[in-house]
Amino acid sequence: TLLWLAKDRLNLNPWLDGIAVCGLVTAILVFILGAANLPMLLTLWLCQKSLWAVGGPWYGYGWEMQLAELGFHALFMVPLFSV
Repeated sequence: TLLWLAKDRLNLNPWLDGIAVCGLVTAILVFILGAANLPMLLTLWLCQKSLWAVGGPWYGYGWEMQLAELGFHALFMVPLFSV
């Protein structure tokens, strides 16, 4: 998880907000461009896994794990750099 990089472990709210905003901006960029490449999908996957790791019971349902697996497999199907 990206939250291991935080210096102040007692105040993770700015980090959580930053990860969410980074994922949102990347997802909007993929939507606008209509295509994705490896750095974009890797960014989305890291954001998702970071929030999933600290989500606890809210991320304990079946579809989050399936989405994380699908995102990981999609990393191998996109071009390295494009768009």
